[in-house]
Amino acid sequence: MFIVITNSVGGDPNTRLVDWFCARGQVQPLSLYSQCRDDLLAQVIDGTPSEGYSYSFSFANTVAPNCNIVFGHGACNGNLTEDDCSACLKAALGETNRNCRYGLGAWTKLADCRMKYDNHVFSPNY
Repeated sequence: MFIVITNSVGGDPNTRLVDWFCARGQVQPLSLYSQCRDDLLAQVIDGTPSEGYSYSFSFANTVAPNCNIVFGHGACNGNLTEDDCSACLKAALGETNRNCRYGLGAWTKLADCRMKYDNHVFSPNY
């Protein structure tokens, strides 16, 4: 008999909004910071599921050195599948955009995942 144990749960991730925060500072639409923020959060969504469900990212020392002004982090419940983690983070991004689209920094916590971005390095323990 061969039994496979996986680190996944059935069903959709729980994307119920638990909490959110928006920094006081605002950025202009289409500004470099706003564009870098969007690119960074896409990297967080893509990287978090495959990087142990907790992933910090910045553009420092990359091909986009002008974007080293924004830092991000994503984390998912470790029981989610990679696809569900990604789906949860996409829902978190939707909440972030709804509540704080042009904030200088923000974090959004859903029941099964969370994401944060800011203009300075921060601890992933938010």
